[in-house]
Amino acid sequence: MAEAGDFYVAPDGFYQAKVVKAGSSIIHVTFKSTGGKALGGGDYFVDEDGDGIANYSELQLPEGYNLTETGDFFVDPDQNYEITLKKSGRYNHPCCICR
Repeated sequence: MAEAGDFYVAPDGFYQAKVVKAGSSIIHVTFKSTGGKALGGGDYFVDEDGDGIANYSELQLPEGYNLTETGDFFVDPDQNYEITLKKSGRYNHPCCICR
């Protein structure tokens, strides 16, 4: 709601409340490897409920990489996010399964 607190309604009257819908935020993310290599990135919709908190699991990672950090983070649409990734322990290669 856009307003909070007490209000008066006449016995035969009505009160029209203004509701503001919370929405998701768009953030810019750059993915880097633990060695500093650029792995891509882009703009991501996060924080669907509009509470100012997003989870790293909301991001689509480059194939073959995992997060070095997990959990929640505060959303600031004016900030650029640099997220460090590590190679996953196992990934598919065209000729074999590598470790």
